[in-house]
Amino acid sequence: MKEQIETLSIMEEVEKQEQAIDDLYDRTIETMQRCSDAMANMDRTFNKLFWEDDE
Repeated sequence: MKEQIETLSIMEEVEKQEQAIDDLYDRTIETMQRCSDAMANMDRTFNKLFWEDDE
């Protein structure tokens, strides 16, 4: 019985860690998307500035 309780406790901790990893993964993906959007916006801005200079 003691071993089962210890095993259950370990399993709960592992599940918490897995959830924390999943949350971190999701936040990382969101951050990468925001960075990608920002870079695309900067690219559009730079292209607009350069094209306006060429005219």
